[in-house]
Amino acid sequence: MWCDFPAAMEQKLKKGLKQPPSLLSSLRWPRPATLICSGSMDRAVKVWCLETGTYCTFEGHSNAVFSVCLLPPGTRVASGSWDKSVRIWDLTTGRQIFKLRGHTADVNAVRPFGSGRLLCSASDDKTVRVWNTLNGECVRTLAGHGSDVNCVDPFPTGELVASGSKDCSVILWD
Repeated sequence: MWCDFPAAMEQKLKKGLKQPPSLLSSLRWPRPATLICSGSMDRAVKVWCLETGTYCTFEGHSNAVFSVCLLPPGTRVASGSWDKSVRIWDLTTGRQIFKLRGHTADVNAVRPFGSGRLLCSASDDKTVRVWNTLNGECVRTLAGHGSDVNCVDPFPTGELVASGSKDCSVILWD
């Protein structure tokens, strides 16, 4: 196997994680790998426990969930949807903490950086937004792409953010 998981965990992964049928549109495997987060076209976010093969479902988006990520230290999940919103969910209570509004088109990607206090989102509105995950406020809007922004990836230290667009450009933001 291509990763360094214990043999017992590999067996569980080979068996597969089953859910009601829906096209998956996003999958994140945070480290350490004890959970998998998934987003799907049925508007749901699922967080899977690799030890048991069970999952919990978070519902609230009104369109496909196209991106998910676990926020450090691992008690919250962020999701980006084609309903133009980013949401933050609490794994301990099963409830939505924030609905982050500001994008005017589909949200294609969400990624945390630093200690998880900040979150980046990429959208078809040609922007990247940086959110404070503790209060739900947009702290910065990055505009410069000429078309939909499909992906975003912060440098681990939070010094730079890279974004990629349908206009075939990559921009490094500081």
